[in-house]
Amino acid sequence: MAGVLELLEHEFQQVTAMGQSLVDSAERAMTQEFDAETNLDVPHMSALLRLAQPASETAATTDPGRYFDADIKRRLNLALHRTGVRTVAALRRSLESRRFRIAVRRYARAEGIAPYDVSHVALLGLLIGLRHRRLLMIFFPEFAFDNSLEFSLRGL
Repeated sequence: MAGVLELLEHEFQQVTAMGQSLVDSAERAMTQEFDAETNLDVPHMSALLRLAQPASETAATTDPGRYFDADIKRRLNLALHRTGVRTVAALRRSLESRRFRIAVRRYARAEGIAPYDVSHVALLGLLIGLRHRRLLMIFFPEFAFDNSLEFSLRGL
């Protein structure tokens, strides 16, 4: 049994490292000459968030006990696509929009943190909520009833 667990742990570490290398590769590509109309996949989404708000990569999520895992990243990416954010350029424009920046400041104020400490999960939850509130409730019901997110999205 211990041997099987050790093998599984090794496999998990390899998969995690591979995912991280994809994000690192996407980040390097975005810092050089890059086609912003590239399809928004999970590595590009993660890399753009890391470039846009590096301090929040390891910040607490809306649920402090929940890690920003691969499943959440895939659901966030799928929800973004459903809201019309399908390219790196579209995500970049959305992250730079006035409405989004206001929502982030409101969220940070509600959480008692600085805007640059808002987690990537919360950033994407805010963005999805701004673009299509019902999708937020469908993909992430736990976010839809978060008081800070509710406060941040009200009236925007």
